[in-house]
Amino acid sequence: MTSKERIARDLNNADALADFANLEPGQIEPYRQKHPNFFPETFWPENRTGFSIAALNAGVAGFDWQTYQTLLREAWAGMFPSDLTIRLLESSGMGQSLELGTGHVYPYQNAVMLLHDQSWRAKICEECHNRYVADHAKRKYCSTKCSELNIAKSHLKWWRDTGKKRRSAKARGR
Repeated sequence: MTSKERIARDLNNADALADFANLEPGQIEPYRQKHPNFFPETFWPENRTGFSIAALNAGVAGFDWQTYQTLLREAWAGMFPSDLTIRLLESSGMGQSLELGTGHVYPYQNAVMLLHDQSWRAKICEECHNRYVADHAKRKYCSTKCSELNIAKSHLKWWRDTGKKRRSAKARGR
C-alpha cells in the first residue's frame, strides 16, 4: 500500500469514527451495516461470550457502545490528548484489552491514531455541533450546508443591524 493510499484509508476511517461519535441510539444498525468491520465483533455486546464475569472483574460491567462513544467525544473535544488516545486504543470496553501484539489493527484504531497525530483535523462544527474530520486547519463547518446557514444568519444579522438605518436614511433623502 502506498503512502497516498494509506492516508486515504486513514481519512476514510476517521470519517467513520466521526460518524460513530455523532450516532444517536436509533442509528446504530445502519452504522454497523455501513461499517461492518470497523470495530471488533466483540465490541457489540450481543457478540460477547463470558462478558459478565470478565466485565465485573475489570469494573466495566455497564459497558456499551455509548460508553465508548462518550470517551471518544471527550477525546474529540480535547483534540485527542495522549491519555484519552491510549484509553481509546487499548480498551475495547469489554473488560479486556485488545490484543495489539497480534498484528491486526482495526480501522477505528487507525482513525484514533490519525486524529491523535493530526489533532487539528478533529473539529466540532460551529453550526450543527457535529464532530467531523477537517481537510484543512481553518475549516469551521462540517458541510457546505452548515457554512451556507452561517452565512445566511450573518447576512440576516447585518440586515437587521444596518438595513433599518439605511432604509430610514434613504427615505429621508427622497
